Amino acid sequence: VERTQEDVNFMFKGPVELLLAKREQYEAWEGYFEAVRDYWVTRATLRVASGGPLPGDGQPLVPVVGPAQVLPSGSDSGREPGHHHHHHREQP
Repeated sequence: VERTQEDVNFMFKGPVELLLAKREQYEAWEGYFEAVRDYWVTRATLRVASGGPLPGDGQPLVPVVGPAQVLPSGSDSGREPGHHHHHHREQP
């Protein structure tokens, strides 16, 4: 996406190619999150079927991907999720 944005900036590619690259990026993240979900569902099913803890159950979980890797960077990156800046007009 970053390289495509550079190509758009230099007018080597158009905005349609940038949108397609961004869509592919989101599809890749979606696939990643689905794989992680499937892993944990399968692990929970295996734990129930085995009737006890699995190897690594006592280890602390360390996040590999966090919000900074998923959310787009920009001027809003310092804000907390769910908090939006709104302009309010004064009531007469």
